[in-house]
Amino acid sequence: RLAEKHESPKIIMLTSMWPGQTHHMIFSGYHQLIRYITLPKIVIYPWRGRISAFPTLIINKLLHKPLRNFISEFYSLDYTSLELKLFFSDASVIHHLYGEDTWCLSAYMKPRDKRVIVTFHQPPLYFVRFIPSYLLKKLNKVDHIIVLSTSQYHFFSRLVKDVPISFIPHGVDVKKFTPSSQIRRNCLIVGHWLRDFSTIIRVIKALRDRKDITFDVVLPRATPAIVRRAFHTLRSRIKNLNVYYNIDDLSLKRLYSTSSIFLLSTKDFTASNALLEAMASALSI
Repeated sequence: RLAEKHESPKIIMLTSMWPGQTHHMIFSGYHQLIRYITLPKIVIYPWRGRISAFPTLIINKLLHKPLRNFISEFYSLDYTSLELKLFFSDASVIHHLYGEDTWCLSAYMKPRDKRVIVTFHQPPLYFVRFIPSYLLKKLNKVDHIIVLSTSQYHFFSRLVKDVPISFIPHGVDVKKFTPSSQIRRNCLIVGHWLRDFSTIIRVIKALRDRKDITFDVVLPRATPAIVRRAFHTLRSRIKNLNVYYNIDDLSLKRLYSTSSIFLLSTKDFTASNALLEAMASALSI
């Protein structure tokens, strides 16, 4: 609606899109929203245009600490050049689909004659850990905030004034995830972000002698090393446990179709791709 108010509406959508098996399936995730925007749009994928990984890592290591009071913990400094392009575009609206990752420079220097929309994903308790207080104060310069949970809505309602906030629940493509007629016996565990692995591991250990159930644990490339080591050790001791790393989309869909239960234990969350995928696949949660 913000774009439609302009004579020549155009939207720039700045999104994080991770390399395969790093975070989520290629046809899953919030950036699927792009497919449903009918207005003229330009989509910027930071990962596609980034400079080589090693120099980026060095730059971030050197500069992130001194700048930690001004930039998000998720912000990669090579996003800055991409944000600068927004200032010189002819778009009327800029939408940061993953605000914690890409919204930074435009917070301090808002592009003239452009509306800025930011979608935030992290639960409030973790959001304030990742976003420094100085950057939080710049939220009042945003034209619209979109959140994925009611907890976020109440949090931002107290935090900002005179900025519209919309709660839009996350979704999943039910054409891609469908119930299966296959015989199902397995318990599926997918993902790593904000997962309560101590509880998950206790459940697996408690049912280690059950011959009628198999645990399939799927961990993406971004899983912390300490979690990987814990499951590597566990797998050597528990026969009814399978652990998969960095599997492709087809393999993950196959696991959804052969599982009967989806086990999810989290410290906190707002919206979960894996949970929605499991629900669409008719797994018991």
